[in-house]
Amino acid sequence: SEQSRRGMVLGARAVFLPDDPPYQDDSDSLSGEEGAKGRKSISRSPGKDEAPPGRWEDPIRSYDPASYEGESAADLNSRLRPVGLELHRLKLKPDEQFGSIFRFEGVISDTQPVHTAAWMEVAKEMNLSLPDPDDVRKAMAMPAEKAIQRVMYWTQDWGETKRIAFRRAELFYENFQTHNHTVEEATVSWLQRLNDSSIPVCLCSEMDRGSVEAVLAKAGVGGLFSALVSAEDDCDTRTQMYLGAA
Repeated sequence: SEQSRRGMVLGARAVFLPDDPPYQDDSDSLSGEEGAKGRKSISRSPGKDEAPPGRWEDPIRSYDPASYEGESAADLNSRLRPVGLELHRLKLKPDEQFGSIFRFEGVISDTQPVHTAAWMEVAKEMNLSLPDPDDVRKAMAMPAEKAIQRVMYWTQDWGETKRIAFRRAELFYENFQTHNHTVEEATVSWLQRLNDSSIPVCLCSEMDRGSVEAVLAKAGVGGLFSALVSAEDDCDTRTQMYLGAA
């Protein structure tokens, strides 16, 4: 299949990333007369650096975690393609041609309680409406600024939004340090099997390297990762983080 052909190249360490999503008109989510007006106002897809006609440049709406202008997955596959003795070695041990990437937040450790505590505390401090669990889950998948305006509906003022987001980040860091992070036994077993097969294992996290390494050491899995991509690597999007890991 096309997916298998993109995901696996014999003798090469493949990078698994989806194609960039096509441009979608936000008016599709509208209904009635408002939706019809939205569809009429945009007759073509905007260019790379061009905002849609009649729409202001919104820093929240324009956020796209899947966008990346650096080295693509295809470029990495081409550059990492082994040749000569390396290719012969991988034919004898095919498992070693693969690599694995794990995300700390939500995969290695359940950080939803940390997110919940940070959102609840910032709401109480600033006398804002308390978020419910569904709001927190939605906020985990987007920048804090977008969650404040589009999920929590706390404010539309950009300066106030940044102030709340900064304080939430401080509270998240504090709660991250004190949270009792645990790793599921099945996850530990899978990591050990990858190491036994000489498959490189890279961990990605939005936290700083020192905090993540301390948590891994406490959980007894610090030696199971061969590389770590953290906040110090200055990745603007998760795509950059995963490509950096590859």
